[in-house]
Amino acid sequence: MKVIFYIAKIWTIACVFALMAGKIAFVPDARIVHQQGACSRTRPMFVEWHKHKGMMRFYRKFFYHQYPAVLMVLVALGVWLHFSCVASYYTFKRVARFLGFERGL
Repeated sequence: MKVIFYIAKIWTIACVFALMAGKIAFVPDARIVHQQGACSRTRPMFVEWHKHKGMMRFYRKFFYHQYPAVLMVLVALGVWLHFSCVASYYTFKRVARFLGFERGL
């Protein structure tokens, strides 16, 4: 959650700066360091749930009216089947770590 907080904080600062008649410049050479998996390492199921929920929201919003309902049902089944596989993996990994089999997963 720290990453999301920092992004929201930076965005808020940028908005306040813009409202104060400041100028915001686009710097294409700017580097951003993303700490790999900072949020997903501590709460992987939470992150996966919201990723898959977002995928479904995206498909409903942009593709619902373009494709037949049968295809949309298949897409929904595929997304939630994928979530169940990922959730099973993380559950297995957590149980293995609890039992002391941390290496090799």
